[in-house]
Amino acid sequence: MSLTLEIDDTFEQVFEFETFEIVLSKNGNYLLCDAGFFPIEGLESFKLISEQYIILNTDGDTFFISEEEFEKIKEIYIKHM
Repeated sequence: MSLTLEIDDTFEQVFEFETFEIVLSKNGNYLLCDAGFFPIEGLESFKLISEQYIILNTDGDTFFISEEEFEKIKEIYIKHM
């Protein structure tokens, strides 16, 4: 009798915020919220507009976060990437 183990190499780290989640994984990083799925290609994915940050997805959807939330994301991204 042989034993076969499947190893899942898609380990994800999920960081929960009040209105969204940031997911960091080997297969790609993204922000997930009620407005949709927003790939994160780095901190430059977030653009500062009028004291808030905006992120866009390929469907043209937008999601706004506060400067405070962006600073927390920045800390997470620097620490875990």
